Amino acid sequence: MSTPDRFYLNSTTGDDQAAGTSPDTAWRSIARANRQALLPGQRLLLLPGVHRGSLHPACRGDESADPIVIAGIGTERAVIEAESGDAVACADVGGLAIRDLVCRGRGAENGIAIRNALSGARVLSGIEISNCDCSGFSNCGIVVLGCASDYSQSGFAGVRITGSRCWDNRYYGCKLDAPWDEAANRHAHRDVVIRNCQFFDNRGDPSYMENHSGSGLLIDGVDGALIESCSAWGNGLDCHATVGGPCGIWAHACNRAVIRRCVSHHNAAGSLIDGDGFDFDAGVTNSVMEHNLSYHNGGAGYMVYDYDQSPRAVAGNVVCDNVSVDDCRHNCWYGAIHVFAHHPAGICSIRITDNRVLLTAPDATARDRAIAAALACHHSHGATILGNHLEVIGNAYALRGGANRGALVGSNHLSVVGDHPVVRWDDRDYPSYAAWCAETGYGEVQA
Repeated sequence: MSTPDRFYLNSTTGDDQAAGTSPDTAWRSIARANRQALLPGQRLLLLPGVHRGSLHPACRGDESADPIVIAGIGTERAVIEAESGDAVACADVGGLAIRDLVCRGRGAENGIAIRNALSGARVLSGIEISNCDCSGFSNCGIVVLGCASDYSQSGFAGVRITGSRCWDNRYYGCKLDAPWDEAANRHAHRDVVIRNCQFFDNRGDPSYMENHSGSGLLIDGVDGALIESCSAWGNGLDCHATVGGPCGIWAHACNRAVIRRCVSHHNAAGSLIDGDGFDFDAGVTNSVMEHNLSYHNGGAGYMVYDYDQSPRAVAGNVVCDNVSVDDCRHNCWYGAIHVFAHHPAGICSIRITDNRVLLTAPDATARDRAIAAALACHHSHGATILGNHLEVIGNAYALRGGANRGALVGSNHLSVVGDHPVVRWDDRDYPSYAAWCAETGYGEVQA
Protein backbone atom coordinates (compact mmCIF):
# COMPACT_ATOMS: atom_id res chain seq x y z
CA MET A 1 0.00 0.00 0.00
CA SER A 2 1.33 3.39 -0.97
CA THR A 3 1.86 6.07 1.69
CA PRO A 4 -0.72 8.87 1.40
CA ASP A 5 0.72 12.21 0.44
CA ARG A 6 -2.16 14.39 1.70
CA PHE A 7 -4.13 14.66 4.93
CA TYR A 8 -7.17 16.88 5.42
CA LEU A 9 -8.71 18.68 8.36
CA ASN A 10 -12.33 19.88 8.43
CA SER A 11 -13.41 21.43 11.73
CA THR A 12 -17.10 21.32 10.81
CA THR A 13 -17.86 17.92 9.29
CA GLY A 14 -14.66 15.98 9.82
CA ASP A 15 -14.31 12.73 11.77
CA ASP A 16 -11.21 11.81 13.75
CA GLN A 17 -11.95 8.13 13.16
CA ALA A 18 -11.82 8.58 9.38
CA ALA A 19 -8.81 8.04 7.17
CA GLY A 20 -8.10 11.76 6.74
CA THR A 21 -6.73 11.24 3.24
CA SER A 22 -9.40 13.07 1.22
CA PRO A 23 -11.78 16.01 1.77
CA ASP A 24 -14.62 13.51 2.24
CA THR A 25 -12.72 11.56 4.90
CA ALA A 26 -11.14 14.55 6.65
CA TRP A 27 -10.25 14.58 10.32
CA ARG A 28 -12.07 17.00 12.59
CA SER A 29 -9.61 18.08 15.30
CA ILE A 30 -6.13 19.52 15.54
CA ALA A 31 -5.44 16.93 18.24
CA ARG A 32 -5.86 14.17 15.65
CA ALA A 33 -3.63 15.95 13.16
CA ASN A 34 -0.91 16.28 15.82
CA ARG A 35 -0.70 12.49 16.02
CA GLN A 36 0.27 12.23 12.37
CA ALA A 37 3.98 12.25 11.56
CA LEU A 38 4.56 14.19 8.34
CA LEU A 39 7.23 13.05 5.90
CA PRO A 40 8.93 14.92 3.02
CA GLY A 41 6.44 15.70 0.26
CA GLN A 42 3.37 15.15 2.45
CA ARG A 43 0.75 17.85 2.98
CA LEU A 44 -1.57 18.67 5.84
CA LEU A 45 -4.41 20.70 4.34
CA LEU A 46 -6.91 22.67 6.42
CA LEU A 47 -10.32 23.37 4.92
CA PRO A 48 -12.06 26.71 5.60
CA GLY A 49 -13.42 27.15 9.10
CA VAL A 50 -12.12 27.77 12.62
CA HIS A 51 -9.73 25.14 13.95
CA ARG A 52 -9.16 25.46 17.69
CA GLY A 53 -5.96 24.36 19.36
CA SER A 54 -2.22 24.33 18.84
CA LEU A 55 -1.06 22.57 15.67
CA HIS A 56 2.29 20.85 16.21
CA PRO A 57 2.55 17.69 14.12
CA ALA A 58 5.77 15.71 14.20
CA CYS A 59 7.60 16.77 11.04
CA ARG A 60 10.42 14.66 9.66
CA GLY A 61 11.51 16.84 6.80
CA ASP A 62 14.43 16.34 4.47
CA GLU A 63 16.08 19.50 3.21
CA SER A 64 17.04 17.83 -0.07
CA ALA A 65 13.54 16.47 -0.82
CA ASP A 66 10.11 18.00 -1.47
CA PRO A 67 8.98 20.09 1.49
CA ILE A 68 6.40 19.19 4.05
CA VAL A 69 3.46 21.55 3.46
CA ILE A 70 0.96 22.77 6.05
CA ALA A 71 -1.60 24.95 4.31
CA GLY A 72 -5.12 26.21 4.15
CA ILE A 73 -7.17 25.40 1.06
CA GLY A 74 -10.48 26.61 -0.31
CA THR A 75 -12.03 29.94 -1.15
CA GLU A 76 -11.36 31.30 2.36
CA ARG A 77 -8.28 30.77 4.47
CA ALA A 78 -8.57 28.38 7.39
CA VAL A 79 -8.35 29.99 10.84
CA ILE A 80 -6.39 28.47 13.72
CA GLU A 81 -7.37 29.84 17.13
CA ALA A 82 -4.95 28.99 19.93
CA GLU A 83 -5.43 29.61 23.64
CA SER A 84 -1.95 28.49 24.74
CA GLY A 85 1.45 27.69 23.26
CA ASP A 86 1.72 28.42 19.55
CA ALA A 87 -0.95 28.29 16.87
CA VAL A 88 1.47 26.43 14.58
CA ALA A 89 4.77 25.03 15.87
CA CYS A 90 7.46 22.98 14.15
CA ALA A 91 10.82 22.07 15.65
CA ASP A 92 14.17 20.81 14.38
CA VAL A 93 13.12 20.40 10.78
CA GLY A 94 14.10 21.82 7.41
CA GLY A 95 12.19 21.50 4.15
CA LEU A 96 8.96 23.02 5.49
CA ALA A 97 6.33 25.30 3.94
CA ILE A 98 3.45 26.95 5.82
CA ARG A 99 0.95 28.68 3.56
CA ASP A 100 -2.43 30.39 3.46
CA LEU A 101 -3.36 30.32 7.14
CA VAL A 102 -4.92 32.79 9.55
CA CYS A 103 -3.60 32.41 13.11
CA ARG A 104 -5.43 34.08 15.98
CA GLY A 105 -4.16 34.29 19.53
CA ARG A 106 -6.60 33.84 22.38
CA GLY A 107 -3.94 33.77 25.09
CA ALA A 108 -1.34 31.88 23.04
CA GLU A 109 2.30 32.94 22.82
CA ASN A 110 3.14 32.85 19.09
CA GLY A 111 1.30 32.51 15.82
CA ILE A 112 3.80 30.52 13.74
CA ALA A 113 6.90 29.32 15.59
CA ILE A 114 9.77 27.53 13.84
CA ARG A 115 12.54 26.42 16.21
CA ASN A 116 15.93 24.76 15.89
CA ALA A 117 17.05 23.39 19.26
CA LEU A 118 19.67 21.01 17.85
CA SER A 119 23.09 21.36 19.43
CA GLY A 120 26.41 21.83 17.68
CA ALA A 121 25.59 24.87 15.50
CA ARG A 122 23.40 22.77 13.21
CA VAL A 123 21.87 24.75 10.35
CA LEU A 124 18.63 23.50 8.76
CA SER A 125 17.58 24.65 5.30
CA GLY A 126 14.38 25.49 3.51
CA ILE A 127 11.70 27.34 5.52
CA GLU A 128 8.80 29.04 3.71
CA ILE A 129 5.99 31.03 5.31
CA SER A 130 3.66 32.65 2.79
CA ASN A 131 0.28 34.39 2.74
CA CYS A 132 -0.31 34.01 6.47
CA ASP A 133 -2.04 36.41 8.86
CA CYS A 134 -1.02 36.29 12.53
CA SER A 135 -2.53 38.48 15.25
CA GLY A 136 -3.38 38.62 18.93
CA PHE A 137 -0.38 36.77 20.36
CA SER A 138 1.41 37.59 23.60
CA ASN A 139 4.86 37.35 22.00
CA CYS A 140 5.21 37.17 18.19
CA GLY A 141 3.06 36.75 15.14
CA ILE A 142 5.86 34.82 13.40
CA VAL A 143 9.09 33.70 15.07
CA VAL A 144 12.01 31.75 13.58
CA LEU A 145 14.32 30.84 16.42
CA GLY A 146 17.69 29.21 16.99
CA CYS A 147 17.54 27.94 20.56
CA ALA A 148 20.19 25.22 20.95
CA SER A 149 20.66 23.94 24.48
CA ASP A 150 24.42 24.43 24.17
CA TYR A 151 23.88 28.07 23.06
CA SER A 152 25.62 27.38 19.74
CA GLN A 153 24.62 29.12 16.51
CA SER A 154 22.06 26.55 15.39
CA GLY A 155 19.61 28.18 13.03
CA PHE A 156 18.12 28.18 9.55
CA ALA A 157 19.21 28.90 5.98
CA GLY A 158 17.02 29.64 3.00
CA VAL A 159 14.19 31.29 4.97
CA ARG A 160 11.43 32.91 2.89
CA ILE A 161 8.62 34.91 4.52
CA THR A 162 6.35 36.52 1.93
CA GLY A 163 2.93 38.11 1.56
CA SER A 164 2.11 37.86 5.26
CA ARG A 165 0.68 40.20 7.92
CA CYS A 166 1.64 40.30 11.59
CA TRP A 167 -0.44 42.67 13.68
CA ASP A 168 -1.75 43.31 17.20
CA ASN A 169 0.92 41.11 18.80
CA ARG A 170 2.50 42.26 22.04
CA TYR A 171 6.28 42.00 21.60
CA TYR A 172 6.98 41.59 17.87
CA GLY A 173 5.14 41.27 14.64
CA CYS A 174 7.87 39.03 13.25
CA LYS A 175 11.24 38.05 14.69
CA LEU A 176 14.25 35.98 13.64
CA ASP A 177 16.52 35.38 16.60
CA ALA A 178 19.30 33.21 18.03
CA PRO A 179 21.94 33.44 20.78
CA TRP A 180 24.86 35.73 20.11
CA ASP A 181 28.16 34.30 19.06
CA GLU A 182 30.38 35.69 21.81
CA ALA A 183 33.43 35.17 19.58
CA ALA A 184 31.70 37.35 16.96
CA ASN A 185 32.69 35.15 14.05
CA ARG A 186 29.47 33.55 12.81
CA HIS A 187 25.70 33.99 12.61
CA ALA A 188 22.99 31.41 13.29
CA HIS A 189 20.77 32.22 10.29
CA ARG A 190 21.68 32.92 6.67
CA ASP A 191 20.04 33.57 3.31
CA VAL A 192 16.81 35.14 4.59
CA VAL A 193 14.26 36.94 2.39
CA ILE A 194 11.25 38.80 3.83
CA ARG A 195 9.17 40.38 1.08
CA ASN A 196 5.76 42.04 0.65
CA CYS A 197 4.82 41.75 4.33
CA GLN A 198 3.04 44.12 6.72
CA PHE A 199 3.81 44.59 10.42
CA PHE A 200 1.47 46.90 12.28
CA ASP A 201 -0.11 47.74 15.65
CA ASN A 202 2.28 45.53 17.62
CA ARG A 203 2.14 47.94 20.51
CA GLY A 204 4.42 46.47 23.19
CA ASP A 205 4.04 45.47 26.82
CA PRO A 206 3.55 48.48 29.14
CA SER A 207 4.57 46.41 32.19
CA TYR A 208 7.90 45.16 30.73
CA MET A 209 10.63 47.61 31.68
CA GLU A 210 13.81 45.56 31.14
CA ASN A 211 14.14 46.16 27.40
CA HIS A 212 12.21 46.97 24.24
CA SER A 213 8.87 45.53 23.16
CA GLY A 214 6.46 46.37 20.37
CA SER A 215 8.54 46.17 17.18
CA GLY A 216 7.19 45.38 13.73
CA LEU A 217 10.07 43.26 12.37
CA LEU A 218 13.40 42.36 13.97
CA ILE A 219 16.07 40.15 12.42
CA ASP A 220 18.88 39.12 14.77
CA GLY A 221 21.88 36.93 14.05
CA VAL A 222 21.49 36.71 10.25
CA ASP A 223 24.21 36.65 7.61
CA GLY A 224 22.69 37.58 4.25
CA ALA A 225 19.19 39.04 4.46
CA LEU A 226 16.87 40.95 2.13
CA ILE A 227 13.87 42.82 3.53
CA GLU A 228 12.03 44.23 0.54
CA SER A 229 8.72 45.95 -0.17
CA CYS A 230 7.53 45.60 3.42
CA SER A 231 5.68 48.14 5.56
CA ALA A 232 5.48 48.80 9.29
CA TRP A 233 3.26 51.23 11.17
CA GLY A 234 1.67 51.88 14.55
CA ASN A 235 4.18 49.75 16.47
CA GLY A 236 5.63 50.36 19.93
CA LEU A 237 3.16 52.83 21.43
CA ASP A 238 2.75 50.87 24.69
CA CYS A 239 6.47 50.29 25.32
CA HIS A 240 7.51 52.31 28.39
CA ALA A 241 10.98 50.82 28.91
CA THR A 242 13.83 53.28 29.31
CA VAL A 243 16.63 50.78 28.54
CA GLY A 244 15.75 50.15 24.89
CA GLY A 245 12.90 51.00 22.59
CA PRO A 246 10.98 49.53 19.64
CA CYS A 247 11.33 50.07 15.90
CA GLY A 248 9.26 49.48 12.79
CA ILE A 249 11.86 47.43 10.86
CA TRP A 250 15.33 46.72 12.21
CA ALA A 251 18.36 44.46 12.30
CA HIS A 252 20.65 43.53 15.19
CA ALA A 253 23.93 41.56 15.06
CA CYS A 254 23.53 40.90 11.32
CA ASN A 255 25.92 40.90 8.37
CA ARG A 256 25.06 41.71 4.75
CA ALA A 257 21.47 42.74 5.45
CA VAL A 258 19.59 44.87 2.92
CA ILE A 259 16.41 46.83 3.71
CA ARG A 260 15.04 48.06 0.39
CA ARG A 261 11.88 49.76 -0.88
CA CYS A 262 10.14 49.56 2.49
CA VAL A 263 7.85 52.04 4.24
CA SER A 264 7.83 52.66 7.99
CA HIS A 265 5.63 55.31 9.60
CA HIS A 266 3.83 56.36 12.78
CA ASN A 267 5.91 54.05 14.95
CA ALA A 268 6.61 55.39 18.43
CA ALA A 269 7.35 54.47 22.03
CA GLY A 270 5.60 55.25 25.27
CA SER A 271 8.96 56.47 26.57
CA LEU A 272 11.37 58.72 24.69
CA ILE A 273 13.61 55.80 23.66
CA ASP A 274 13.53 54.89 19.97
CA GLY A 275 10.20 54.48 18.21
CA ASP A 276 12.23 54.58 15.00
CA GLY A 277 11.26 53.78 11.44
CA PHE A 278 14.35 51.75 10.51
CA ASP A 279 17.43 50.75 12.50
CA PHE A 280 20.79 49.04 12.06
CA ASP A 281 21.56 48.31 15.68
CA ALA A 282 24.47 46.83 17.60
CA GLY A 283 26.65 44.38 15.69
CA VAL A 284 25.30 45.12 12.19
CA THR A 285 28.01 45.09 9.53
CA ASN A 286 28.26 45.50 5.73
CA SER A 287 24.56 46.25 5.39
CA VAL A 288 22.44 48.66 3.35
CA MET A 289 19.25 50.70 3.77
CA GLU A 290 18.20 52.03 0.37
CA HIS A 291 15.15 53.45 -1.42
CA ASN A 292 12.99 53.44 1.73
CA LEU A 293 10.39 55.91 2.99
CA SER A 294 9.93 56.88 6.64
CA TYR A 295 7.53 59.45 8.01
CA HIS A 296 5.95 60.63 11.25
CA ASN A 297 7.89 58.25 13.49
CA GLY A 298 8.35 59.22 17.11
CA GLY A 299 12.09 58.56 16.94
CA ALA A 300 14.53 58.61 14.06
CA GLY A 301 13.50 57.72 10.55
CA TYR A 302 16.83 55.90 10.04
CA MET A 303 18.92 54.91 13.05
CA VAL A 304 22.43 53.43 13.08
CA TYR A 305 23.45 52.73 16.66
CA ASP A 306 25.95 50.66 18.66
CA TYR A 307 26.01 50.12 22.39
CA ASP A 308 29.10 49.43 24.47
CA GLN A 309 28.57 45.67 24.95
CA SER A 310 27.47 44.78 21.42
CA PRO A 311 28.72 41.50 19.93
CA ARG A 312 30.74 43.30 17.25
CA ALA A 313 31.37 46.91 16.21
CA VAL A 314 28.91 48.46 13.74
CA ALA A 315 30.93 48.90 10.55
CA GLY A 316 30.74 49.13 6.77
CA ASN A 317 27.07 50.11 6.50
CA VAL A 318 25.32 52.30 3.92
CA VAL A 319 22.25 54.56 4.22
CA CYS A 320 21.47 55.87 0.74
CA ASP A 321 18.66 57.16 -1.47
CA ASN A 322 16.09 57.17 1.33
CA VAL A 323 13.37 59.72 2.13
CA SER A 324 12.35 60.96 5.57
CA VAL A 325 9.41 63.30 6.17
CA ASP A 326 8.73 64.72 9.64
CA ASP A 327 10.29 62.03 11.78
CA CYS A 328 11.51 62.74 15.36
CA ARG A 329 7.99 63.64 16.47
CA HIS A 330 8.50 62.64 20.11
CA ASN A 331 12.25 62.73 20.69
CA CYS A 332 13.82 66.05 19.77
CA TRP A 333 17.34 64.77 20.52
CA TYR A 334 17.29 62.38 17.57
CA GLY A 335 18.05 63.22 13.98
CA ALA A 336 15.75 62.06 11.23
CA ILE A 337 18.87 60.17 10.15
CA HIS A 338 20.64 59.41 13.42
CA VAL A 339 24.12 57.88 13.86
CA PHE A 340 25.40 57.36 17.39
CA ALA A 341 27.62 54.96 19.35
CA HIS A 342 28.41 54.11 22.93
CA HIS A 343 30.77 51.38 21.65
CA PRO A 344 34.42 52.50 22.02
CA ALA A 345 35.10 51.84 18.33
CA GLY A 346 32.35 54.24 17.28
CA ILE A 347 30.29 53.76 14.14
CA CYS A 348 32.93 52.72 11.60
CA SER A 349 33.05 53.50 7.87
CA ILE A 350 29.41 54.43 7.41
CA ARG A 351 28.25 55.97 4.12
CA ILE A 352 25.26 58.37 4.26
CA THR A 353 24.59 59.50 0.70
CA ASP A 354 21.86 60.96 -1.50
CA ASN A 355 19.11 60.95 1.13
CA ARG A 356 16.30 63.51 1.25
CA VAL A 357 15.02 64.76 4.60
CA LEU A 358 12.22 67.22 5.25
CA LEU A 359 11.88 67.97 8.95
CA THR A 360 9.30 70.25 10.50
CA ALA A 361 10.78 70.90 13.93
CA PRO A 362 8.98 69.02 16.71
CA ASP A 363 7.79 70.77 19.84
CA ALA A 364 10.64 71.16 22.32
CA THR A 365 8.79 72.20 25.44
CA ALA A 366 11.24 70.31 27.66
CA ARG A 367 14.23 72.28 26.34
CA ASP A 368 15.09 75.96 25.99
CA ARG A 369 16.03 75.39 22.36
CA ALA A 370 15.43 72.47 20.03
CA ILE A 371 18.34 70.21 19.13
CA ALA A 372 16.49 68.00 16.69
CA ALA A 373 18.23 67.63 13.34
CA ALA A 374 17.63 66.38 9.86
CA LEU A 375 20.90 64.45 10.11
CA ALA A 376 22.82 63.78 13.33
CA CYS A 377 26.18 61.96 13.34
CA HIS A 378 28.07 61.40 16.58
CA HIS A 379 30.99 59.16 17.54
CA SER A 380 31.83 57.88 14.07
CA HIS A 381 35.13 56.89 12.49
CA GLY A 382 35.56 57.33 8.73
CA ALA A 383 32.02 58.48 7.94
CA THR A 384 31.12 59.61 4.42
CA ILE A 385 28.27 62.17 4.20
CA LEU A 386 27.70 63.19 0.60
CA GLY A 387 24.90 64.46 -1.63
CA ASN A 388 22.15 64.68 1.00
CA HIS A 389 19.29 67.20 0.83
CA LEU A 390 18.44 68.30 4.36
CA GLU A 391 15.58 70.78 4.73
CA VAL A 392 14.27 72.04 8.06
CA ILE A 393 11.31 74.23 8.94
CA GLY A 394 11.49 75.80 12.40
CA ASN A 395 13.76 75.35 15.40
CA ALA A 396 15.98 72.44 14.42
CA TYR A 397 19.36 71.89 12.80
CA ALA A 398 19.91 70.59 9.31
CA LEU A 399 23.14 68.91 10.46
CA ARG A 400 24.37 68.08 13.94
CA GLY A 401 27.46 66.12 14.95
CA GLY A 402 30.36 65.63 17.27
CA ALA A 403 33.30 63.35 18.10
CA ASN A 404 33.60 62.24 14.47
CA ARG A 405 37.04 61.17 13.22
CA GLY A 406 38.20 61.15 9.61
CA ALA A 407 34.89 62.19 8.04
CA LEU A 408 34.34 63.01 4.37
CA VAL A 409 31.55 65.59 4.04
CA GLY A 410 30.60 67.32 0.81
CA SER A 411 28.05 68.22 -1.86
CA ASN A 412 25.19 68.37 0.64
CA HIS A 413 22.30 70.83 0.35
CA LEU A 414 21.21 72.23 3.72
CA SER A 415 18.50 74.76 4.44
CA VAL A 416 16.65 76.01 7.51
CA VAL A 417 13.50 78.12 7.24
CA GLY A 418 13.64 80.37 10.29
CA ASP A 419 16.30 81.93 12.49
CA HIS A 420 17.74 78.71 13.86
CA PRO A 421 21.42 77.86 13.16
CA VAL A 422 21.91 75.45 10.28
CA VAL A 423 24.75 73.35 11.76
CA ARG A 424 25.77 72.33 15.25
CA TRP A 425 29.13 70.57 15.38
CA ASP A 426 31.26 69.75 18.40
CA ASP A 427 29.01 71.91 20.60
CA ARG A 428 29.24 75.01 18.40
CA ASP A 429 26.51 76.59 16.27
CA TYR A 430 27.04 77.82 12.70
CA PRO A 431 24.59 80.09 10.87
CA SER A 432 25.11 78.38 7.51
CA TYR A 433 26.65 75.32 5.90
CA ALA A 434 29.17 77.56 4.16
CA ALA A 435 30.25 79.14 7.44
CA TRP A 436 30.71 75.72 9.01
CA CYS A 437 32.76 74.48 6.05
CA ALA A 438 34.93 77.61 6.04
CA GLU A 439 35.73 77.45 9.73
CA THR A 440 36.17 73.72 10.19
CA GLY A 441 37.60 72.65 6.86
CA TYR A 442 34.70 70.30 6.22
CA GLY A 443 32.79 70.44 2.99
CA GLU A 444 35.17 68.19 1.17
CA VAL A 445 37.60 66.31 3.42
CA GLN A 446 38.42 66.45 7.12
CA ALA A 447 41.49 64.39 7.90
